[in-house]
Amino acid sequence: MLHYALGYFCGMHKNDPRAGSEAGLGAKGDAAYVFPHRVEEITILHAAVEKNPQDGRALYYLGNALASKERNTEAIEAWRGAVRLDAGNGVAHRNLALGLSKSGDKDQAVAEYERAIQAAPEDFHLYLELGEMLPAGRAIALYEKSPETVRSRSSIVQAMAAALVDAGRYSDAAGLLDKKQFVSGEGEKSVLETFRKAHLGMAREHQHAGRHAEAAAEFLLATEYPRNLGVGRPAMESQAREYVAAARELEAAGRNQQAEALWTRAAEEPLKSPTEPGTTWSEHYYFKAVALEHVNRKSEAQDLYARLAALSQDSQMLANEADPPLGAIRYVLAGLGLKALGQSGPARAAFDRALAMDPQNELAKKALQEPGQH
Repeated sequence: MLHYALGYFCGMHKNDPRAGSEAGLGAKGDAAYVFPHRVEEITILHAAVEKNPQDGRALYYLGNALASKERNTEAIEAWRGAVRLDAGNGVAHRNLALGLSKSGDKDQAVAEYERAIQAAPEDFHLYLELGEMLPAGRAIALYEKSPETVRSRSSIVQAMAAALVDAGRYSDAAGLLDKKQFVSGEGEKSVLETFRKAHLGMAREHQHAGRHAEAAAEFLLATEYPRNLGVGRPAMESQAREYVAAARELEAAGRNQQAEALWTRAAEEPLKSPTEPGTTWSEHYYFKAVALEHVNRKSEAQDLYARLAALSQDSQMLANEADPPLGAIRYVLAGLGLKALGQSGPARAAFDRALAMDPQNELAKKALQEPGQH
């Protein structure tokens, strides 16, 4: 960029030969870690392109500088020129793909990502970014065809497991996660969530096939924190939903003694204090109440149902909760609490509101289909 700048300033003097030579040196420099972003550099790079329209490197830098100022349309045009003149510039292809994706041209963005991978087949970031744009089947094929050096990376294994879950290949996803050691950052739980989705998916498959003992085992596996995932078990986190589901499957399998132990465990699952900041609201609150009712701790169950029902009213919720739930989960829990207390009309209204926010919420849909159960 210093050479391009020198070429620009030398170009202010008529017939100064350094203008061309300095810009030429700029074009030959190593492009690694060069991402111009100053307004002044946009002017300098425009001048370099005017001086030499065949300078693909200047067009690449110009696109980066324009994109940093949210001038996406102009950046796309600059990157188009860059990849036309220098097809081996994988980062230019990738940046063009990002720009096209941002503008809504998904098909062209995918094509540019594919060209970026051709130019830099060992760059695992490209596979991750392209995989996020593809349907599950195509994403799986992309990861499977990647070089071993890419395919063996933890982030690629995690992305492929997530795609397998999306494709309904739960057993394959679980098996893939079992074979890899992951390092998760503080608060990072995405690999754990994929693990849980895989085992819950397997549990539902066993459940639908009438393999109740196997379903129970998978529900219980979904509560685990395998060491290879790099995520520790928090001091207070309820898994009541999975314990209740496993207990019901064990009952269906005729293993009542084991089922009762799980009902008790679900009832004793800790919930965060309502005054503790950062409370994570989930369906487990409701299933803990269901478990409390099952083990004849009915007063505690009624109190928890009432706490959930109060979420339906702003004034009651704000009076009771220091950190109230946001979004659809608020109205799902409110509806479940109201329904358990026999208030079917307000419960239906709460479920309808939850589905307006999250049309795919399975618990709300099921509750509306089975109005007499909780």
